[in-house]
Amino acid sequence: MEIRHSKLKYKNILIVRLSSIGDIVITIPVIENLRRNFPEAGITYLTRKEYSPILYNNPNLSKVLVLEPEDLSTTAYIKFCIKLRKCGYDLIVDLHNTFRSRLLSTILTRARSIHVDKKRKDRMKMVYLKKLDTDIKMVDLFLNTLTQIGIEPDHINPEIVVAEQDKRKIHEETKTTPGSKAVGIHPYAKWKSKEWGLSNYLRVASELSKAGYHVLFFGEKPADFDVRNVDFWGDLSLKKLIDYISINSLYIGNDTGPTHIAAALKIPTIAIFGPTHPSLGFKPTGDNVVKTIHSGLDCSPCTFHGEEKCKFERYKCMEAIKPERIVDEALNILRNLEKEPDYE
Repeated sequence: MEIRHSKLKYKNILIVRLSSIGDIVITIPVIENLRRNFPEAGITYLTRKEYSPILYNNPNLSKVLVLEPEDLSTTAYIKFCIKLRKCGYDLIVDLHNTFRSRLLSTILTRARSIHVDKKRKDRMKMVYLKKLDTDIKMVDLFLNTLTQIGIEPDHINPEIVVAEQDKRKIHEETKTTPGSKAVGIHPYAKWKSKEWGLSNYLRVASELSKAGYHVLFFGEKPADFDVRNVDFWGDLSLKKLIDYISINSLYIGNDTGPTHIAAALKIPTIAIFGPTHPSLGFKPTGDNVVKTIHSGLDCSPCTFHGEEKCKFERYKCMEAIKPERIVDEALNILRNLEKEPDYE
């Protein structure tokens, strides 16, 4: 890592990313790069309260500052920002670049502010003109923000740490052991269009159970589903969800936040994309296997985040991905893992 302007020594840094799960996960390499460059600095991360568990146990942070629900109205938010003046931040790293985050920079006038360039025009071309010749990675765009203060960042993957005592507790709750070959499945997403379908995921769970794997299914159990070795875990807090995901040998999910969590936990991950596309920048990245599944239909991507309706009234991009394909991919990854000499 090269620091082009080594005389710039920031002592009190505020990172800002207010939402959402996946976005916050892929900002984690920025935290590590800042700590490497400013080992003595205070580094605070500001986010909304519901997302703060993602940053628990992060060794490179001095503090996690939470925005409470009552601080979200414009008036309350301005008051919140004014209170931060007394904290004496000398650098604001804005990884959101929205009205709210820029308002904070405006109020904290004594701090230098740098803002992420999200390459929105390039991504709009992908969605509306289907120009997929460029592979954008949001993790790199976040890291490139640091070049504004003279840092050439190390392009590392996000990493989330779960304490060993928390893992032991989850093993007790799930009646599993570190060698129990558990597979985590999360079938839901913020936007319904990004969900591959509950019935598809249940089919995968059933087939993996037949193959001898213990499935932790993150959702409520359907009344008509009764398959051995498939346990359902619904209504988990974000902290609990992170802990539960951490004990799996493989994770399968949609293009959504928990999938980024799995990859950052260094768990082999299968990510299923439909109306969105990996090239838009939100392909999960991790230090282990990350397999993205996409139908490749010409109409995709048709949306940035999944908020728009399909022009066909049904998502052909999701229908084109069959459960058999996911089962085959999962078994291939799991069996390769079992061949490794250090597999537990």
